Order: sequence, then structure tokens, then C-alpha cells
Amino acid sequence: MVRRNEITSAAVAFPLKGPEDVEHFLAIPYSAPESNAAPFHALKARVGEEGLVTVGIEAGVCLPASWFSPEGFCRAWADAPDLVAELTWVGAQRILGYVEQLCLAGVDAFRIGGVDYASVQLGPTGFDALVMAFDPELVALAHQHGVIAYYHNHGPVTRFLDRFAELGIDALEPLEARPSGNCDLGESKRRIGDRVCLVGNLDDMEVVETRSREEVCRLGRQCLEQAGPEGFILDGTASGTYTEQGARNFMALLEVAREYGTG
Repeated sequence: MVRRNEITSAAVAFPLKGPEDVEHFLAIPYSAPESNAAPFHALKARVGEEGLVTVGIEAGVCLPASWFSPEGFCRAWADAPDLVAELTWVGAQRILGYVEQLCLAGVDAFRIGGVDYASVQLGPTGFDALVMAFDPELVALAHQHGVIAYYHNHGPVTRFLDRFAELGIDALEPLEARPSGNCDLGESKRRIGDRVCLVGNLDDMEVVETRSREEVCRLGRQCLEQAGPEGFILDGTASGTYTEQGARNFMALLEVAREYGTG
């Protein structure tokens, strides 16, 4: 039985159902949001040289992917790919304007997410049409201002590695190993390690959260032997959910990284 409030919630979460809805959406006048770099600068001042502070943004493909339901997004791509591409272009143009403002305000690193909507749900054809066609301009804009373009993509990424490198990005996370992904760190390093900094690989919830300190450190050393020490950042898989045990194991991994660090 579906309750009324569930129907309402679904309608609000995924307002686009088909081509007519897209046309109505595109007809709505758009006012660009004002950027605010103050929180970034405050956190950067607090962190100092101890870490990299980034502003999280979404790639253009996130506009259609998040306004359709997951099934609706796939169906729209199958039935009306030109319309999905148009929505992605609109999203990409809006992001460019926002990024330009933040770059001029002194932001020096972006963490760009959402491209896994294409890589996981649509495959290489969708990735080429909705990511490779639009994101190079975003990366180029960041680099024009001397800003880092740090990409986030969950799931199996092995067949997309060379595409990511072609985008010109600076770093790619989280490079999940099986079963969440299919990343082999040694292979990834050989293929794109001279062009892209690799980040991650240790599963947050299945490894860092549940294994002993000794086991986590052993696996961390294994990752560094496969992909490090240069051009690789030992890390989790960006779930954002940690218990005290997970936090302690991450601190232990920091010690492991320092053993292998180059500078």
C-alpha cells in the first residue's frame, strides 16, 4: 500500500517524468545563485597545510540524472537522448558560471561529483555523450585559474580510466576494489598514473570500519606497494560514514602513508 505522502514526496524528488516536463522546466526563467567562498576560506585557514580543502560541485549530467528518477533517467536516455543531452548542456553552462565566480573569489580546488550517473547507469556511450562532451570545458576553466579539478566517481571505473585522463583532471577517487567496483590499483597506475593522481581504494565500511588496526595497515601498505608512493593518495572510498573504530583506523593509515611518503 502506497501512502499519499509517499506519492507527494516522490513527485517532489523527481519532478521530471517525460519530454513535456523537460520542455516546461527549460521554459522556467533561471537566476544564477550568488557564490559564497567565505566558508571555504575559513576552513582552509583552519586546516592550513594539513589537508586539501575543496568546494563540492556537480557535473552537468547531474541536472537530468537528479531530476528524473533513476529508472526515468535511463528511460529518458533510451527514448530521447537529445533531450537528455540538452539538459546536460544546460546544467554544464550553469555550473561554469558558478565555478567562474568561485575561482575569482579565490577557491583553488573543486571536488566534482555526479559523473557516476553516466558511468554506472548509462555505460560508455552515455559517458561519452554526457561527460566527455561537456566536462573538458569545466576542467579547462578550473585550470585557467590554476585550480585543481578533483573528480569523484563510484562503481566500476576500469573501462573509463583513459576517458577520465583525457578530461585533463588532476585526481580521481575512490577507485573501489571488488565487490563495490573493479579497480586494480596496479593496472590503474600503469594506465593513467602519469596523468592523474589516484585516490582511495580501501573500502570504508567493509575494511576500515570492520578490520583490526593491523589488518587495515597491512592492506594500506599493499595499496602503496601497488600504486604509490608518488601520484597516489591512500584513502577510503568516500562513504562519509565513520565510527570511532573507522576514525582510529584512518589515523593508523596516516602513519602508514608517512612511512612511504616522498616529501
